[in-house]
Amino acid sequence: MKERSQRVDSNLWPRVFCSGDRVTQIQVKGLGLKGPLPHNFTQLSMLCNSGFQMNHFNGKLPSSRRLSELQFAFLDYNEVDTIPTGFFDGLTSIQILALNDNPFNATTGLRYLKGQ
Repeated sequence: MKERSQRVDSNLWPRVFCSGDRVTQIQVKGLGLKGPLPHNFTQLSMLCNSGFQMNHFNGKLPSSRRLSELQFAFLDYNEVDTIPTGFFDGLTSIQILALNDNPFNATTGLRYLKGQ
């Protein structure tokens, strides 16, 4: 029996897992990665598990509009400072969303604005 989730070429992408040709998991916990998460992150529509915790990701969280399969999202212990309007609306399958220890809206306080 074939595994549901398999690694992409383990020499090139040891922390990315796929089912067929679709990315289902990204696990990059504690690698010291820096910069914003890409805005086209939503193209990973079959992503169900993301482990981005304990890095230096910063800026605004990308839209979650097409991430309806995402069940586990670990974004804690980073430097993300903004949750966009409607961010939670696309997360229809989410079971665990870890956002602690990020400086969200540090000057204005954390606010959630429902999408239009």
